[in-house]
Amino acid sequence: MKSKPSSVVSGFSGFTLVELLLVLVVLAVLAGGVVVALAGRRQTYELQTAAKDLATALEYAHANARLNNRPYRVLLAAEGNDIQIETVDPKNNGGFTPARGIPGRTYRFARGVSVVAIHKGGISQTEGPFVIQYPPGDEGGVGQIDLVNSQGQRVKLEVALVTGFVTVSEVLDADQETDGGALTAQGTAALR
Repeated sequence: MKSKPSSVVSGFSGFTLVELLLVLVVLAVLAGGVVVALAGRRQTYELQTAAKDLATALEYAHANARLNNRPYRVLLAAEGNDIQIETVDPKNNGGFTPARGIPGRTYRFARGVSVVAIHKGGISQTEGPFVIQYPPGDEGGVGQIDLVNSQGQRVKLEVALVTGFVTVSEVLDADQETDGGALTAQGTAALR
């Protein structure tokens, strides 16, 4: 008895090459969508991280100005993407020098994130270098710093100069507005 060759082995059928390729195409499209979605979130995360880092630098400078009873300042480079904390150095004829240790190192924001404006007392500075200075006295008021990323998203930092407390706003898209635009800040942050 001869048996006929059968294309079905043990009653199971397999997938065709076309079906397998179709599944791979669907998975590739889904993976591409995830990558695109995560790329936008990465820039938002970098903006939030830059805002938190700047807030930490400002709070550090304020605390040390009060603790050491001498001026500290946060210097933001002309491009608005480098931060450095400086203090008055008696050995340098009272000029500013980088703070000692890690706080005095230059920190750079992620690519595409920069400071675009500082507002104080009805005055807005839109070109760097930007300087926020904390004298060691009870100076009052509030200042505001605007950060933006390459997607046009922005974050506003409100700085209370007496307490050193920094409030970071939510990330706003380029087409979103806040309460009537930029907040006018009153305060004594040094602007150059």
